[in-house]
Formats: sequence, C-alpha cells, structure tokens
Amino acid sequence: MISPVTRRAEFAALRTRAQRVRSGGLRMSYIRSVESGQPGPQTHQVAFAISRKFGNAVERNRARRRLRAAFVGSVSVGNTPPPFGLYLLLPGRSVLTSPHRDVVGMLQGCFDRLNPADLTQQVT
Repeated sequence: MISPVTRRAEFAALRTRAQRVRSGGLRMSYIRSVESGQPGPQTHQVAFAISRKFGNAVERNRARRRLRAAFVGSVSVGNTPPPFGLYLLLPGRSVLTSPHRDVVGMLQGCFDRLNPADLTQQVT
C-alpha cells in the first residue's frame, strides 16, 4: 500500500535523519516509520520534493506521475519489494526524458543501495 507523507514531523525526519542514496538522476531519502510501538506500518509513505527550479508546473506534475507509477510498479512487480517506511524522492530532469524502464531502474538502484543496517532507524 502506498500513501502520502502528511505529518510535518515525518518531513522533518526525512530531511534531517534519513538515509540518503542516489541512482542516476534520482535521489532518495528513507527512514523506517513506527506507529504506537508496533514494528512498523505495512505501508510505503512517499513524498516528492520538486522545486520550481525543476521546471514549470506541467513538468513537475509529469515527474511526480512518472515517479509514482515507477514506485507502484516496483512494489507490485516481482522485484524485491522496498522496505516499508517513509520515502522522499528528489528527481533530476532526466526523469522527464528517460523511458519508463530507466526510471524504474533508477528507483530500483536506490532501493538496492539502502544499507540494511540503517533500515532499523525509526521515526515516531
């Protein structure tokens, strides 16, 4: 299940304490989430950080849609599913012009670079 990051504390944690990885034209911040002492919610919470420097509104929305589709595809396809938690995706302009399989490859490359030792970090 994929849902948006909504709480300010989660955004702050993603910007300050998260593990950061990069693959191609995509940067990703990841932090494991915990709600009410449970081992973690069984969901992926995704946020996108795309500033006006990226391009006009049409380009920013297109990048969001392409990344969201790639994320959903990587969760539902037979690939190794990404760990549950909070994700902040920061795309480069190459996300707009790359074929879908390359965008999925960038995303999968970020997932592969996540350090398993750091996946135990939590935000409350």
